[in-house]
Amino acid sequence: MKVRFARHTNNLEAIKSFYIGILGLELLGSFENHNGYDVIFIGVHITDWYLEL
Repeated sequence: MKVRFARHTNNLEAIKSFYIGILGLELLGSFENHNGYDVIFIGVHITDWYLEL
């Protein structure tokens, strides 16, 4: 089973800095300008969960 937690943000760089820089999670993937949204996937690659921001 995979668990996905999605959260909207207006400040992707600050969120990225917090989750990756401070909490030590990994950037698992990203895409830009999909229906007007930039998205990053953050988590730990050996687990079955990730954050979608």
